[in-house]
Amino acid sequence: LAQVKAGAGDEGFLDGSTTEQNKVELLQRHAADSFVQNVAIFGEDGKNIFIAYADGTTVPVGAADVSGRAYLPQALGGASVIFGPSKDVVTGALTVTLATPVQVPGAPKSIVAVDFDLAFINEVVKEATFGETGRSYLVDKDGFVIASPDPSEIGLSCSELSDMNRGLADGIRDAVSAAGPGSLYFEEAG
Repeated sequence: LAQVKAGAGDEGFLDGSTTEQNKVELLQRHAADSFVQNVAIFGEDGKNIFIAYADGTTVPVGAADVSGRAYLPQALGGASVIFGPSKDVVTGALTVTLATPVQVPGAPKSIVAVDFDLAFINEVVKEATFGETGRSYLVDKDGFVIASPDPSEIGLSCSELSDMNRGLADGIRDAVSAAGPGSLYFEEAG
């Protein structure tokens, strides 16, 4: 996030001296080297000032609204925040957002927000196996499935997992509700 923020400042992104096309090219350079889905600037009202996706798509000013997201007041208050997973307000894709305050000419308070596509996390989790048949899952503190070997389970709560995985869901729920992060070993029948 600091690299994107610094690069944007160095290239005139935030001071109005760069064309819309140059802004998109800057964001595409960052997205090409990472799993960045988009980079956006939001005003204190939560409406977008600028959003560009890795494929070059931009969003009209004011068309996206993150005023209901918990990271907005925190970032406007001066904090750098990691938020999510959540669904992208434009595409609905599952993302993690990094947000930090920035100064944008003509806007009293603004933030830059970078959404990372969670597909790369799912790839890492799919690679993490235990023995010949062990599988990995990534679940947040609220029991939301972030990554799973079964793509249809991503975005579900543990209670929404299939009956086949009910024991797994119960184990995940118990492990997640315990204090602190950790791992869970579960033997699946059959």
